[in-house]
Amino acid sequence: MMRLIIICALLLTLTTPLLSTNNTNNITSLLIMNYNVEHLMDFQDNPITMDDEYTPFGNLNWNQEKFREKIDHITQAIINNQENGLLGLGPDIIVCEEVENKFVLKALTDSLNKQLKEKDPLATSYNEIIHYDTEDYVGIEVGIISRIPAIHSQTHVIHKRNPTWYYKKASEFYGKTIYSTVRDILEARFSIFDKEFIILGNHWPAQKRGETEFDAIKRFLSAQHVRKIVKERLKDEPKLDIIILGDFNTDPEKVALNNGLHAIDDLKAVRKSPPEEPLLYNLNYSIFNYNLLSKEFYTAMDRFVSIFSTTGKWDATVFNEIIKKMYDKRKARLTIRTFLNKYEGKLVKTALTRLKNSLFNNLNQKRGTFWFAKYKRWQTLDSIILTRTLFDRTSLAYISKSYKILDHDFLKDENGLPYGYSKCFWDEKNRTCQKNSDGTIHIRRGYSDHFPIIARFRIYR
Repeated sequence: MMRLIIICALLLTLTTPLLSTNNTNNITSLLIMNYNVEHLMDFQDNPITMDDEYTPFGNLNWNQEKFREKIDHITQAIINNQENGLLGLGPDIIVCEEVENKFVLKALTDSLNKQLKEKDPLATSYNEIIHYDTEDYVGIEVGIISRIPAIHSQTHVIHKRNPTWYYKKASEFYGKTIYSTVRDILEARFSIFDKEFIILGNHWPAQKRGETEFDAIKRFLSAQHVRKIVKERLKDEPKLDIIILGDFNTDPEKVALNNGLHAIDDLKAVRKSPPEEPLLYNLNYSIFNYNLLSKEFYTAMDRFVSIFSTTGKWDATVFNEIIKKMYDKRKARLTIRTFLNKYEGKLVKTALTRLKNSLFNNLNQKRGTFWFAKYKRWQTLDSIILTRTLFDRTSLAYISKSYKILDHDFLKDENGLPYGYSKCFWDEKNRTCQKNSDGTIHIRRGYSDHFPIIARFRIYR
């Protein structure tokens, strides 16, 4: 009998339009995910990009077996996130960074749909893939997988390939022409229950060891270009909902996001900003305190020192309060050094030393989406950024406190860090990638070196 009911339900789903299984008289919510999937590459050589290591003859020995395993793992990370979208298990729209081409997105989509059939036969399949081939010299791009059909999409070129000295040398090494580029901005317009909204997918230039001003300028160029798109769309449609998300390769309080994109932490100011000069709200500010050396921090430190020096007891409540206010370890060290100089007495110095050691060794604290191994610190490179229209309770509206960094245990390694399917896991002692006994690079066969992020949006009808 149960089997008959399921078959009938499936037949009903197949013969009715998309979204018709939902009660259109009720308020429903849309789930959107952003995920840097860490070099989701096929195993074929692309003659115009630096993908040689992701081939059977490259130093990663990349082959069909590893590609399929990587696809399976990313599928698990997306489907097993314990959140259901409007149309069933998993997010309704997924923006992915570091995908090589449409082939890998199609493989991921097929894998997602296979999992959906096994876990939730009534869930709507992912049937929309949005991707454009760009001029990125590495061959990693932005793509979108969606259950909701797009009514329009396009890619925005920030600047064309530019041969510089560094990339000329790289071209000689790889035996192919390599260029300096800034990845395109991917724009897609969707409509759900006659409510239109735009998604802008981003993957800004990476931070590098020994980073030059040019690297930071490229991120600022990306920020300015996204802001230009937002202003143009709002000029024509002042009430249009725009969701900007991706891997911005910079922390929220840095200049590219703050001054270039005008993504700030003052929600009241965002709501009051005019369409012609919009301010944007970065949802990371809703869960992290980036005011690193605020009065609250100093007050908490004073309380901690006072309690410890008086009673000799470790006050976990005050310690946790301090932990929440600490983000940048370099500044944290300087601050604690100031307190070590400020307070006298062996007991106090013992307390602060213990605090410092506990703070800097506690890697399980959720402090971002990416662990920068070379610098031993968390970064929040991945963000979801919203226009003021997503806070006005019309059309689409952000649901308060729904923004999450998905750091489930199965996505972490034994140290609580993102468990990647990595081409390079940093060997701190030898200051290089970990190697196998035969000298090849050791591959950690996990998921991604970034955690996915999600946010939920209410649909007002």
